[in-house]
Amino acid sequence: TFNGKQFKIWAVNPPQQGIDSTGNDMLNNSVVLKLVYGERSFIFTSNILVEAQDELADKYGARLKCDILMIPDNGSLFGYCERFLQQVNPEAAVVSYGYLSGRSFSITELERTLERYRLKGIETFRTDINGAVEIRTDGKSLDISCAAERL
Repeated sequence: TFNGKQFKIWAVNPPQQGIDSTGNDMLNNSVVLKLVYGERSFIFTSNILVEAQDELADKYGARLKCDILMIPDNGSLFGYCERFLQQVNPEAAVVSYGYLSGRSFSITELERTLERYRLKGIETFRTDINGAVEIRTDGKSLDISCAAERL
């Protein structure tokens, strides 16, 4: 309990037996956490790819629903799974892309991924454009602000 509200962290990945034979087992066995505080929830996806997302959608279904999603695999097309996104169905999503480091895939690929989110009405934030994204909650409301706005 924190400030009188229930606070939970749930590790949804990797599964106890692990994911193997995907060609990217290390990425697909990345830690994925769901954080729940009051009425609000967040999913932090690490670098899981389509195979792991597909397994999570099968295993947990609508229990994956969250308000804020950290976009898998830094927004690459290999990290986009329609079934997973349908279950998660966030209000907003944040992608950590290319800030102060090399980019592993093209900006065009990122834009294609983000367009899929926007077509579903999901607000997106990018660290390469927005800078650090700060999300605050009291367990009921959400306040999202970006470093670029605070300068």
